[in-house]
Amino acid sequence: VEELLDVGKLKSAVWFHYTKVRINGIVKAKCNYCKKQLGGESNNGTTHLKNHTKICVQKKIRDGSQKILGPHYLAKGNQDLVATAFNSDFSKRELAIAIIMHEYPLSMVDHLYFKRFVCSLQPLFTVPSRNTINKDLVFKFYDIERAKIQSLFDINRGRIAITTDLWTATNQKKGYMTVTAHYIDNSWVLR
Repeated sequence: VEELLDVGKLKSAVWFHYTKVRINGIVKAKCNYCKKQLGGESNNGTTHLKNHTKICVQKKIRDGSQKILGPHYLAKGNQDLVATAFNSDFSKRELAIAIIMHEYPLSMVDHLYFKRFVCSLQPLFTVPSRNTINKDLVFKFYDIERAKIQSLFDINRGRIAITTDLWTATNQKKGYMTVTAHYIDNSWVLR
């Protein structure tokens, strides 16, 4: 039986990582990350708690200091091994890039089994809503890419040829339009 104890005026900063509990009459310090129970009596000191905090794997995973060796996919599909730590903002950015590049529907982030799949990969990642993806990520990428193109066109000395193409997909009964820009850059390379 666990009974939460009043931690009162515990002076060591290590107590931010532990909860003081009584188990079968013995006072223990329970790690807030891995739930391991260590000696929590006042005569035990806090050195053993500090040492556990330094090596606690669950704490390292949560605070991002734990690096994992894994694949990093480059732009052309090649992969490289790199040491990375979990970063929620980076994961959201990568999700937005995948949606943009593969033309996935924004509603995919609301699908139950997509959320379950993401949770199985990284339980700490919260899948953003479709509105968040649209407002905060997709439009930011649009603004960034637009600024890049404008700066390219500003330094280009030549002219730009813009063509459009319209077509209707017969099996979907939807109309499509493509806008293509061709130009020769300052190094005489056709872009």
